[in-house]
Amino acid sequence: MRIAGRLETSDGAGSVSSNLVVRAARPGVLLASGHPEEGTLPENLGLIRSTDGGRSWTAVAQLGQADYHLLELAGGRIVAVRADEPDVLVSSDGGKAFERRTPPAPPVDLAADPRDGSRLVVTTEQGGFTSSNEGRSWRPRDATPGGLLAWAAPDRLYRADRRGEVTVSADGGATWSRHGAIASAPNELAVGRDGTLYASVAGGEVRSSGDGGATGGAT
Repeated sequence: MRIAGRLETSDGAGSVSSNLVVRAARPGVLLASGHPEEGTLPENLGLIRSTDGGRSWTAVAQLGQADYHLLELAGGRIVAVRADEPDVLVSSDGGKAFERRTPPAPPVDLAADPRDGSRLVVTTEQGGFTSSNEGRSWRPRDATPGGLLAWAAPDRLYRADRRGEVTVSADGGATWSRHGAIASAPNELAVGRDGTLYASVAGGEVRSSGDGGATGGAT
């Protein structure tokens, strides 16, 4: 489904781009970050919220200041990374204020335990790192560079590397085992409410797997 909608603020109004980073807080309630499509809105929308499935939006924080390329919701926390910045930002008040955490290297991707937002995993060019205290300290885990993450359940954390190999961790990123492969390198990795794993690849194709990447095909 294409998600765009209209954002009305005291600093401008207009349609938001469908190229958003979007996360579902609960059914019908979305948090997002990105850019406008038209109107008088500033270039960076900061954090915005919709309570009607994306038809209309309101500004939450940092309108005109922030563009979050990574955004996760877990355990009552918002965890985010701004474009072209190395720090992980953690909010416990719905995004009004963030505390800054610094991982050992700039994140390529970020995931948070869906039941415990204090448990974080980042992939970087120097490998994977985990934190059990909201990013206040980090522990190196393996040397696999980059990779995309999707945390389906506390014991089901998926990673897809640049070759399309899918690995799974049952211990929050401490150890990994090979689980399957995508036909090509993924651009995005996500998991649905039913546990289905989705990967977008070059050409706009979306592949899906109902067994965590062991098998799958085009959606």
